[in-house]
Order: sequence, then structure tokens, then C-alpha cells
Amino acid sequence: MMIRAVLFDLDDTLFDHQGCAREALAAVQRSHDVLRATSFAVLERAHAAFLEELHGDVMLGRVPLEEARVERFRRLLLASGADAKPDLSTALASTYRETYRASRRAVAGAAALIHKRLRHATADRQTPS
Repeated sequence: MMIRAVLFDLDDTLFDHQGCAREALAAVQRSHDVLRATSFAVLERAHAAFLEELHGDVMLGRVPLEEARVERFRRLLLASGADAKPDLSTALASTYRETYRASRRAVAGAAALIHKRLRHATADRQTPS
């Protein structure tokens, strides 16, 4: 099969990363009493800060992705005043990942735009110059 197109996506250009991440964090929030008592905006800011703190170590290969994800939720629990037991942190990380994956979707209009562009590109190649 010949490759006809290659698409690159920076989050939220074609793939709705932000929407999936918000749904996943909302699922985490619903799963624990202390997190339910925290406003979503506060939870989201704390989550983003912990993600940013851990991101460099993951990118440099110093911390495995799954370990960083569990640590992110351990920190989120602590920041919310909850007991950050290892099993709970792991369960929240799993809830987040499963919900994120189940929520995957394109940004509104992205699929139609890609289809239109590919159709035009194919037509342009078939038109003699």
C-alpha cells in the first residue's frame, strides 16, 4: 500500500486532547469524596501543574510514563487533603487513562476538513498539467 498522506497533530488541532483530558479528570473527581468536594477548576489547575512538574522526567526517560501518572494522582490527592494511599493513586491513574482513551475524538470539523483536503489533493494529482 502506498502512503498517500501523513498527518501530524499538535494536541487540539485534529485530536481533542483537552476535551478528553477534562472528561478523564471529571471521572477521577467523581470517584473520590475529597475530590468531589474540590471545585473542578481548582482540581484542573493542580492536575496541570503536577503534569507539568513530571513531564520533563518522563520525556528524558528518567521516570516511566505509568509511574509518573500514578505520582500525579498521588500529589493531587495530597493537595486535596486526602490520604494518598498507593492503591488509590494507582486506581485514580487507571480511571483517568481508561476514561481518556474511551473519550478519544477528533476536534469538531477536523474529519470533514481532512476528507475535503485529501479529496482536493487527489484531484490535483489526477489533473494533467
